[in-house]
Amino acid sequence: MEIERRFDFYKEQYHLELERKSELTGVVQIRLVALVSAASIMLYMLKTFKFQHEYTYIPLIFMVTASLSCGMFLYIAWSLYKAYWGNSYERLPPINELESYRQALESEGILKEKPDAFEEFLIEEMSQCMANNSENNDSRYIVMNKVMKRLPWAMVSFVLSGAIYLVADLDSSSPRKPIEIQIVDLKNDR
Repeated sequence: MEIERRFDFYKEQYHLELERKSELTGVVQIRLVALVSAASIMLYMLKTFKFQHEYTYIPLIFMVTASLSCGMFLYIAWSLYKAYWGNSYERLPPINELESYRQALESEGILKEKPDAFEEFLIEEMSQCMANNSENNDSRYIVMNKVMKRLPWAMVSFVLSGAIYLVADLDSSSPRKPIEIQIVDLKNDR
């Protein structure tokens, strides 16, 4: 393969891996927002949960399903954390460093002997960057696939606990609950 075609191929692959990184970051952020929203709803349900009910097993079922949801949410949050943070991507050196290297090759006469030396250097740099970036992207995609496999189970327990919470009226601040009013007789001692 001639050097120009190889260079174009490597350049395209280098940019493709950086685009995959950006795309994956967006996907993780969307799932994180959805998880935070669901966790906020679950937190509200747990905060306003009233354990008293005429059927004692209903609050227990709610607690079990809510616990399963919370456990799955924690696992998914940890997985999203691993997919979002802690990945190091490599980029080409800054343009001034590349130009300094090219000028050094030129001043040493290497470019006269081998005109493609600088392009070969760029191809090698892009190759190293692509290998690292591709490995990072692939490991992040594996984590995201694991999250997507666990997400339906988390949503089943979440929807079930939400349905129990609403249907059994386990909300302590529900407007359907009877309001107790105490009438206090105030005597005036004048």
